[in-house]
Amino acid sequence: MVQLTDNSPAVRAAMSAAVRAFLHEAGGELVAQMQKNVRVDTGQTKNSYAYRIIEGADEQKCVVGSDYMNAVYEEFGTGEYALHGGRKGGWWIKVGNGAGQIPLKAAKKYRWAGYRYVNGSKSFGSRSDGGTIAYVFTYGKKPDKPMRRAYEKLREPIQDELERRFSAEMR
Repeated sequence: MVQLTDNSPAVRAAMSAAVRAFLHEAGGELVAQMQKNVRVDTGQTKNSYAYRIIEGADEQKCVVGSDYMNAVYEEFGTGEYALHGGRKGGWWIKVGNGAGQIPLKAAKKYRWAGYRYVNGSKSFGSRSDGGTIAYVFTYGKKPDKPMRRAYEKLREPIQDELERRFSAEMR
């Protein structure tokens, strides 16, 4: 008498674990590369990149990105420099720490663009005469594309590693 044993649940579990481990490694590599590619001022954008593994009934995937708004600006640019078209002619940005404002430290980089001051002062920050920079003018931010560049650099090595691992597993 021949007895058949169904090992498919154990095989599926082993494959799922191997895929999960690979996705964690690939996600970590992509995040590390994005962090190398991004411009750094405060480090907030750099530190916002992350990956997450999503597992469903029949699929596993790794989602890589950032929930920090500046990451979108770094990737696609703004204003006249936006990859998919944007505001033309420039605009004024309020200096401050609130929503839609630019911090004073970052505002100092706009020296070439123009300023509007409170109390007519021509210096950054507060002075004894009470003058403070209030607005800076910009035409936008050029795209740096840290996510695209990470993808382009690592796409083939990640695919090659996936093929190497699973062709060896299937033997």
